[in-house]
Amino acid sequence: VMLDNGEELLLSEYLKNHPEAVSADEDQQAQCAELGLPYLFKILSVNTALSIQAHPDKKLAEQLHGSRPNVYKDPNHKPEMACAITPFEALAGFMPVSEALKYIHATPELQELLEENPDVKALLGDETKLLA
Repeated sequence: VMLDNGEELLLSEYLKNHPEAVSADEDQQAQCAELGLPYLFKILSVNTALSIQAHPDKKLAEQLHGSRPNVYKDPNHKPEMACAITPFEALAGFMPVSEALKYIHATPELQELLEENPDVKALLGDETKLLA
């Protein structure tokens, strides 16, 4: 992390000093201070194809961590989300579009983020185009 004064800090150090950057919830802040981020944070360049990865759900992650902590370093699941900072194309079809739409509608923060893009907002406004 590059601070306003030009100082560089590891992300882990910054988050320890600024738990509010993780969550407004104090319990989540405490959990993060003890266990680290409850998700795997990656910054990737997608100039070339990326491998497909499979991660356990939360229940299985907890079981695997309990039985093999040397291999499974934490008890968290690893849901993934891509947020592009430049245009890119990605594979689609890992879940039906109708199911993805249910997740979008059930997650106001995600819907708000997606609707910042006028093209995506137009598609979400006319879901028949997505389901065709």
